[in-house]
Amino acid sequence: MGEEKDSSILAVCYHNMAVEFEHLQQYDKAIQSYLKSVETAGQELGMDHAITQAFESRANEAVPLLEAKLRESKRSKKVNEYDQKLAAYAKKTPRGTMR
Repeated sequence: MGEEKDSSILAVCYHNMAVEFEHLQQYDKAIQSYLKSVETAGQELGMDHAITQAFESRANEAVPLLEAKLRESKRSKKVNEYDQKLAAYAKKTPRGTMR
């Protein structure tokens, strides 16, 4: 009793999930997992613990990059949807009748 914890298995799991989600290009889930790893480590180990600080540092580095990638992937998806609609419309329209 009263012993300080050396690690948080749950926080490490969240961090590992974040890395995997990032690799799978599931940026929204990666962001959530990075933030949850910091929150969990902070609750279980304290904000001054080396593990918490390492997770916080990684989250501070990764989250802005992932948010940018998430915005870009949403933009690309909208462009692709527009291109598909335009292509479908062009197939339906006889040549020379588009205004």
